[in-house]
Amino acid sequence: MSAQIESPLDTGIVRCLVIAVAFAIMGSSQAISSDSSFDAKVFGHTVEILANPSDKYGERVLKIDDHEFQKNYILSIDEIGTVGGVGIAIGSSSGGGNMCDASPFVISFPPQAKPQFDGPIDSCNSVSWEVLGDHIQFQTGALPLAPGQSWVWKPNSGFRAGPKIDFKANEKKGWNDLRSRTVNHPSELFSYAEVAKQIYARLGSNAGDVVPLIEGVGSGEFDGDLYVGSGCRPHACTDASVLVVANISTRAVFVSWKLEKRPIAASPKLTEWPDAERLQFEQWKSHQ
Repeated sequence: MSAQIESPLDTGIVRCLVIAVAFAIMGSSQAISSDSSFDAKVFGHTVEILANPSDKYGERVLKIDDHEFQKNYILSIDEIGTVGGVGIAIGSSSGGGNMCDASPFVISFPPQAKPQFDGPIDSCNSVSWEVLGDHIQFQTGALPLAPGQSWVWKPNSGFRAGPKIDFKANEKKGWNDLRSRTVNHPSELFSYAEVAKQIYARLGSNAGDVVPLIEGVGSGEFDGDLYVGSGCRPHACTDASVLVVANISTRAVFVSWKLEKRPIAASPKLTEWPDAERLQFEQWKSHQ
C-alpha cells in the first residue's frame, strides 16, 4: 500500500523519522530511506523512487506522476512539508561511493499546476537546510580553509545562490559541549575552539596537508566517550585520508593520516595512543 499525504502540514517540515512512523501507522511498509523504494501520494501526486531496470549497477529513478525527474545511485525523500503555503518535498541525490556527499533537491507542488523540480545543488560538501517561513535556507559548513556556501529556495523562483559564510570557531564551545554528541562530520570539530586548537597542535607543520582531508568527504560517530571521525580527499580516498579520535573524558585528540605516496603518520606517536584509541586506529588502518 502506498502512503497518502494529501494536504499541506500545519507544522511545516516533517522529519524523516516522523514520516516513517506515520507511514507505519497508515499501514505502509515503506519508510523514507536512501536504500529502499519509495511510493507515496504527496499533495495529490504520485512520487516514486524505483530501481532502474535498464541499469545493472543499482541506479534509482525518481518519478512524479510517472514522469522521470532524476536518476542516481542513491536517491531519497528526506522531508515533506509546506513553504509559503506550497507543498514541498526535500530529497537527496548521490552517485554513491566516496566521491561527494548527497546533494539536496526540492520538489514543489503548486496548487492547480504541475509539480516542479529544482536541483540537486551543485556541491560536493554536506549541505544542511532549514525552513524559514516562505523560503528554505541551504548551506554547507564553513571550514578553516574554505568558506561555506549558501543557497535560498523559494516556491516562485527555485534556488538562488546566497553569500559565502566565513568560518569562525566558537570560543565559548569546548570539550564539555561535545557531551551533547551532535558532531557528525569530523570538520565540525573545528567549531569547538578548545578541540580545534588541539587538532592544530597535533598537526603542526602538517596542517596544510591534513586539514583539507578532515574537511573532505567523511563521517563520524560516537563510541562511548570517543568521537571517531574520518575524512578523505574527494575522488581519491584510497590515496589520501585521515582519522580523528577525540576523547571527551580525557580531553585529548589523536590524529593519523595518509598522504599520497607517503607512509601513514600519527600524532602523537602510536606508542602514546591509549588502547581504545589504538583499536580505532587499527580498524581505520585496515581499510587503507
